[in-house]
Amino acid sequence: MHPLTMTHKRSFDMLDRDTKLEQFLETMDWFVPWATLDALIDPYYPQDEHPSGSTRPSLGSHVMLRIYFLQQWFSLSDAGAGQALHNSAVLRRFAGLHHSPEQVPDENAILHFRHLLRKHLLTDRITDTVNLYLEVKGIKIAAGSIVECAIGHASN
Repeated sequence: MHPLTMTHKRSFDMLDRDTKLEQFLETMDWFVPWATLDALIDPYYPQDEHPSGSTRPSLGSHVMLRIYFLQQWFSLSDAGAGQALHNSAVLRRFAGLHHSPEQVPDENAILHFRHLLRKHLLTDRITDTVNLYLEVKGIKIAAGSIVECAIGHASN
């Protein structure tokens, strides 16, 4: 078997485009009130230190929040989220990890972010904010695996 070249990698990345997964993430990127959620989290998120004790560069709360949502939508564990991000250019783009898989936070960093949200009672506030916002827009999310996740219009 021949090793993949950068040309092959670009070809595979192009295959990721226009999939149901990418359509779902583009829709969620458009409809989730990211600025409102960032404002909820930023007062509690350590800006200069590594909350997980990781040696990797610290990522902003915005990236970690997007990873948190991927975990919720696709029922991913902390390790599963890291693995999914390493394996999918589509998920990395959504999370804001545009440059390389090396930017992907380790499972410890993902775990610490979830603990930070729980410690400051932000998980319910985040869920309530998003659900209310989507409900006003007439959108309902059907939870499932990465393959099954779907968006539909809520019935009145």
